Amino acid sequence: MNSISRRVLRAVLVGGVTMAMAATVAAVPASAISGGTPVTGFDGPAADVVRISIEKSGTYMRKHHECTGVVISRYWILSSASCFADDPKQWQNLPAGPYKLDSIVDRAGYMDAPRPGGQVQSSSTYIQEIVPRRDRDLVLAKASDPLGSRTKLATTPPALGQSLKIVGTGRTGTEWIPKQAHAADVSVTAVNPTSFTVSGNSSTCKGDAGGPAFRDNNGTLELVGIHGPSWQRGCLGVTDTRSESTEVRVDDIYDWIRQEAPDLAIQCDEEIDIFTNRGGILWRDYVEDYRAEIGWSPDTNIDAYGPSWLGATYAGGNGLLWEVHRKVNASDPFANGDLRLWRRNGAALAGGERIGSGWTPQLQSPNRMTVDAEGRIYTITAAGELRSYVWNDTTRSWVNPSGDVMDTGWLNYNSITAAGDGVIYARTAAGELYRFKYNHTTKQWVQRNKSAGVGWNVFTQIFSPGADILYGLGTKEGSNPALRWYRYYPESDRWGPSAPDGLGYVADYGPDWNTTYRATADPGGCRLTRP
Repeated sequence: MNSISRRVLRAVLVGGVTMAMAATVAAVPASAISGGTPVTGFDGPAADVVRISIEKSGTYMRKHHECTGVVISRYWILSSASCFADDPKQWQNLPAGPYKLDSIVDRAGYMDAPRPGGQVQSSSTYIQEIVPRRDRDLVLAKASDPLGSRTKLATTPPALGQSLKIVGTGRTGTEWIPKQAHAADVSVTAVNPTSFTVSGNSSTCKGDAGGPAFRDNNGTLELVGIHGPSWQRGCLGVTDTRSESTEVRVDDIYDWIRQEAPDLAIQCDEEIDIFTNRGGILWRDYVEDYRAEIGWSPDTNIDAYGPSWLGATYAGGNGLLWEVHRKVNASDPFANGDLRLWRRNGAALAGGERIGSGWTPQLQSPNRMTVDAEGRIYTITAAGELRSYVWNDTTRSWVNPSGDVMDTGWLNYNSITAAGDGVIYARTAAGELYRFKYNHTTKQWVQRNKSAGVGWNVFTQIFSPGADILYGLGTKEGSNPALRWYRYYPESDRWGPSAPDGLGYVADYGPDWNTTYRATADPGGCRLTRP
């Protein structure tokens, strides 16, 4: 028998747990691992595994069941759609959107802390939103709190005979509700269009549905499948000796996962430099997460010799910092509009040599200049041309001192922000925001004039650490000036959720974000990743 026929799958919910029908009649959804080995800690196969407990409110009783999931990004979990459906057999009808049932998400490493009744200790994390996949028993579930993940998704199918490691938090051969996750080795016996079959001395059990099947790729575990139906060989209370288990494939839907869980496609530095020009004194902050949920570092004054940063500053990729100079006093050797280049290393700056002149228009309209992670400088000229300039820091020279004309007719925009490789957000005076993407190799627009919303004129400045993340400076949080962040998802052409007031989420607030100040972030701090 190479696969489990879907026509013989049956399950019922009785007294809050999934009960198997007669083993001679049907297999049931794997609701931990029989014959498996306990796994704990945060560096092994259980590092990103979670137990999901769901309570269903009824007229006379509350039905409770549990399944397993695997965290694949900061907020998103992959699991089985049948785990979240009122009727597991009707998982195809599971609606997408906010998840309204009570749920608890617990890391496998914390499961040894029981609460009354033997259940898992309560957690503040719950399922906030679900996105089911329609052609297979699979769902993306968004957690209410950041979980973090190192799980790597496979992009090639499993091979016949390949050894995999399955992990689950459900029943074992001796325990109804184990305090630890369990893992076991199995082999691939068949590969189908949306699923594959595994077999071995161990099997998935009740509570394992939605758990991961990993393969070893040169020492790195890759997620290749999510637990589906099983005959539950060796599981407590089951006498069936058939050993096959079905796994739902994930290798062929990588693009769909990236589209629906966009934070999977982003990678940020552990420290993202943010510089603020406060009344002519330059300060350096760094944030350990682009949303600023982890917290800001103490401010560092990186200009101890006095207020000389009266012009406009722009962080560049590869540790560069650009300054359009404004003359400080008569003894200042630099003129208005001189372009100076600094090299930064944390809070230390070196250099400051003049590499150009005539950049005076950027002193009057500093928002009409921006720098991307590749070091390209973009400006809007007085004639409305969008030009790009490339500096070769090895030869210490411009590739084209006059710049390359990318487009014309840009006088309508009073602000431009580079937010990725060739990605530019342009804002009109009316607050309309448009997204552009330019291919510098073919010298063609990949996207042009894509509407990205209105109301952006509330911000005095918009800047970015890359990867379509935008920081807006110029609003308030209560009575304090605030810095807010947004995230655009180009894969699904949508913005991430906004704060209740319709504005971006607050990254930080306080006097540091006075609207008379200017700020700039390392444009290479965050990047879009590819398979």
